[in-house]
Amino acid sequence: MLLACTLPAVALAAPAPLTLEAAVARAQAANPAVATQAQREAVAAARVDVARAEPWVRVNLAAQVDRSTGNVVAGATFPVAGLPGVQGPPGSTAFNGGAWQTVLGVGASWDAMELLRRPTLVTVAELQGAAARAGRAATLLEVGGRAADAFLVAVQARALVRAAEASEARTRTFHGVVSTLVGQALRPEQDLARAATDLAAARILSERTRAGAALAAVRLGAAIGEGGTAPEVTEGPPGEPPEPAEAPGKHPALLASEADVAAASARADAVKLGVLPRVELLGALFLRGGGLAPGAPGDGLLPSVPNWAVGVAATWAPTELPAVASRARAAAAEAAVQQAQGAALAQALAADVAAATASLASARLVAREAHGVVVEARRALALASARYTAALGNVVEVVDAERALAAAERDDAVARLDAWRAFVALCLARGDLGPLGAHQPPAGP
Repeated sequence: MLLACTLPAVALAAPAPLTLEAAVARAQAANPAVATQAQREAVAAARVDVARAEPWVRVNLAAQVDRSTGNVVAGATFPVAGLPGVQGPPGSTAFNGGAWQTVLGVGASWDAMELLRRPTLVTVAELQGAAARAGRAATLLEVGGRAADAFLVAVQARALVRAAEASEARTRTFHGVVSTLVGQALRPEQDLARAATDLAAARILSERTRAGAALAAVRLGAAIGEGGTAPEVTEGPPGEPPEPAEAPGKHPALLASEADVAAASARADAVKLGVLPRVELLGALFLRGGGLAPGAPGDGLLPSVPNWAVGVAATWAPTELPAVASRARAAAAEAAVQQAQGAALAQALAADVAAATASLASARLVAREAHGVVVEARRALALASARYTAALGNVVEVVDAERALAAAERDDAVARLDAWRAFVALCLARGDLGPLGAHQPPAGP
C-alpha cells in the first residue's frame, strides 16, 4: 500500500531546475562533437602504440616440403623469405623419378637505419596524440561555453518575462483607476482610451517576452545535447561575476596548433630520412634435406643437413632523391603553413581576450547603474500617479513614467546577466571554464 501511494508522487515530481554548472556538464557529456574528438584521441593513441610496437628485428619462420623429378637438382627448393637459396650437387638427368626436398629454418634481419627513422616516427605519432588531446579539450571548452551562454540567455528571457508581467500588472491597475475616475466623470474619456492603449501594449510585450523565453529554453535544450526539450532554468548565478584571473595554462586551441606545428616539422624530418640507404644485418639458421645423399632420412623427406648464413645487405635508390627532396619541401611548407595559422590563432585569441575584458568592465558598470535607475523610475511613477489621482497631473505623465520604469526594469533584468555573459566570453577567450565550476581536462601532452 505504501508503494502504491508513493509511486504517483515520484512520477509527477518535476525535474529540478537547471543550473549553470549542470548545463555546462550536461552539454560536455552529451554533445556528439565531444564524442567525435574522444574517438580521434583514441585513434591517435592507438597510432602511437603502433609506432612503438613495430619490431626492430624481423624474424621469419619457414618450413617447406616439395618433390621434384629426377632431372631437377636434388635439394633444390622454392625461394623462402629470409633464408638463403640452397641446392644440392647435380644429379640424374632423367625426367622420371625424383626425390623429396625439405627445409626448416629461422631467419632474422635488422635495418640499422631504424635507429634514426623509428624515433622520428614515434615522435610524429606522439605529437599527433597531443594535438588530438588538445583538440578534445578545445571542443569541450567550446561546447561548454555555448551551453553557458545559452543558459544565461534563457535566464535573461525569463527575467524579461517577469519585468513585462510586472509592467502589465501596474498598467492594469492604473487602467482600473482611470476607469473609475472616468466613470465618476472626474477624468475625460480620452484618459481611459490612453490607459487602454498602454495596457494593450503591455499585454503584447508580455506575450512577446514569453515567446522569446520559450524559444531560448528550446535553444538551451539543443545546446546541452537535449534537442526538442525546453529545460527549466534557475535564476542564474548570484551577484556579479568574480574578478577575472589569468588562465592556469595556454588555450587548448593554441596547444593543439602548437602540437600540429611540431608534428608537421617531425614529419618533414622523417621525409628527409628517406635519402638514407637501407642497411640490413641478415642471419639464418636452417636444416635442409634432399634425396641425393645416401642414407638420407626418408629419402629427403626429413631435413638432416644443418646450415647457417650471416651477411650485410645495403640498398640505395639514387633515382628516388629528387622525389624525396620534393616531398621534403612539401612537408616543410606544410609545417610553415601550420606555424602561420598558429600565429594567426594566437593573435585572434589575444584580441578576443582584450575585447572580452573591455566588455566585462563595461557590463559591470552598466549593471551597477541599472538598479539605481529602477529606484528613481519607481519614485517618478509614484509621484506621477499621486499627481494624477490628486488631479494635479495628466495621464501622459503617468504613462510616460510607467514606460520609463518598464524600460529600466528590463535593463536591470538583463544588465547583471550581460555581465555574466561577458565573463563567459572572457573564460572562453582565455581557454578555461574553471571559474564557472566546469571541469576542463588537461590539454597538454
